[in-house]
Amino acid sequence: MKLIERLMDILSQNVEAYESMAEKTERERRVVKKGSREELAEIVKEKEKIGLELEKLEQARVELIGKIAEEVGRPVNEISLGEIAAMPENRALKNRILAIRQKLTGAVSLTKKLNDYNRHLIGSVMRSTVNSIQMLNGLIEPAVTYSAARRIQNRAPSGTLLKRSL
Repeated sequence: MKLIERLMDILSQNVEAYESMAEKTERERRVVKKGSREELAEIVKEKEKIGLELEKLEQARVELIGKIAEEVGRPVNEISLGEIAAMPENRALKNRILAIRQKLTGAVSLTKKLNDYNRHLIGSVMRSTVNSIQMLNGLIEPAVTYSAARRIQNRAPSGTLLKRSL
C-alpha cells in the first residue's frame, strides 16, 4: 500500500521536525537564562520556520489519513495509527508503523514539556522585570506622604532618587 508508505514518510519527517523543535526549545531555555535578546530572536525565528513545516506536514498527514480511511471504508475521525498497523495488509509494516508512532509521541511530549518549562521561566523573568520597574519607579518618583497634621511631607522633585530611609 503506497499510501501507508507515504504516511510513514510524513510521520518520520514529523518526528525529525519535533526533535528539532525540542532542540531549539532547549537552546531557548539556555538563552533566556543568559539574557541574550538577539539569540532569543534568532531562535524564535527558527522555531517559527519549524512550526510552518509542521503545519504543512499535518495537512499532508490529514489528507493521507483521509485517503486511507476512504480506501478501507472507515470514517476519517475514527482511524488511528494503531488500527492502520493492525490491518492485515500492513502486517509487514506493523512494527515500523508502531515504532514511528512511539517516536512521534515521545518527540511531541518532550517538546511540550520543554515549552511548558520555558513558558514558566519567561513568565518568571517578566514578573521579575515588572517588579524591578515598579521599584525603580518608586525610587524615581516617590509616593506622596502626609504628616500627622495632614500636610504633604514629601516634596522631592520628580526624577530625584531618595537616599534616606525612615
